[in-house]
Amino acid sequence: MNENLFLEGSVPSLEEVLQTRENRAKLEQQLVKKFAMPLIAFKLNIPGPVKNNATIKRIFEEGCNQLQEELKKLNKPILYEKKLDLNTGPEYFCVQGKIEDAFSLKKMAVALEEKGLGRIYDIDILRNNGGQAVSIQRTELEIPVRKCFICATEAKDCSRNRTHSVLDLQLKLTEIVNEEIGM
Repeated sequence: MNENLFLEGSVPSLEEVLQTRENRAKLEQQLVKKFAMPLIAFKLNIPGPVKNNATIKRIFEEGCNQLQEELKKLNKPILYEKKLDLNTGPEYFCVQGKIEDAFSLKKMAVALEEKGLGRIYDIDILRNNGGQAVSIQRTELEIPVRKCFICATEAKDCSRNRTHSVLDLQLKLTEIVNEEIGM
């Protein structure tokens, strides 16, 4: 059992992180406009400078498999799928056909994010709102916001206030990973 699974791997520059964020936003806009269907954008919440390594890829693949299993249950065709393996972390995009109800997809995504490895997942559901790709927020569905990995406070508050050290967050995620997939 490893003490900290997030110490080694690719450490992207700030420029790479910002460029990836910009590229992601452009792709999301293009896909929502092109397909006029909800878009699923999946990535991971990994604290610290390392954003990609063998462990992160394994967590990501597990998440993709769980997400795809849930999508299969909807019995709708996949219109678009793309996986990216980037220094800034792996990403997955999917448009599933004939699904107009983005809110039901968000509920499914939240259910995945709330258990086991899902605490590490970041699954956004984007819909077309006046020609813009807009992410559905949990609050729109009256679902509580995400809680911190370590304490019961809202995750965004802990992150903004730097309540926990990166090391403490990494150790907690390592614990979750070891429990779920035994790294």
